Amino acid sequence: AAVKNMMIDEFCLIEEVQRLEDELRHLKLRDTNIAAYTERFNKLALLCPDVVANEKKKVELYIKGLPEVIKGGQLHQSCYA
Repeated sequence: AAVKNMMIDEFCLIEEVQRLEDELRHLKLRDTNIAAYTERFNKLALLCPDVVANEKKKVELYIKGLPEVIKGGQLHQSCYA
């Protein structure tokens, strides 16, 4: 993780990192393509480790991007059980 953070600090512009962090925070599932949503979420999470500092925050942010019809059922409740 330390090497990844050093690489990001060295090779990514502050503005680009902020843009990626904003994209991660506001990422939403579109067109019911869960595979594409999950792939993009995971890529952004790797590039923006400060946004998803632990597994709980990562899960919360992932669920936040899902539509209410998916969030509302047992899936949402079981993640915190």
